[in-house]
Amino acid sequence: KTILFVTHSVGEAVRLADRIIVLHAHPGRIRREIPIELGHPRNFDSPDINSLVRLVRKEIEDEVTRVNAQSGDELWRPQTAGDLASPAGDVGSGI
Repeated sequence: KTILFVTHSVGEAVRLADRIIVLHAHPGRIRREIPIELGHPRNFDSPDINSLVRLVRKEIEDEVTRVNAQSGDELWRPQTAGDLASPAGDVGSGI
């Protein structure tokens, strides 16, 4: 069976998926397919999970940077780790 699961939580995606598809913004084509080759159940605090979360976030950041550079938005800049707030809860943590 195949299930298409759409989420805005990168951590949730890495914890639940067997592969993650990052799309280009314009047009909506596949930018990168990232296989998640970890067994289940997954340890949410494992270095492998954290590494994959960073990889997916970097792919998304690179795409946002590309789109903003093309749009000429000189005021936009990528967020740094200090800019990012930690979520109060994690939807995927109880699964």
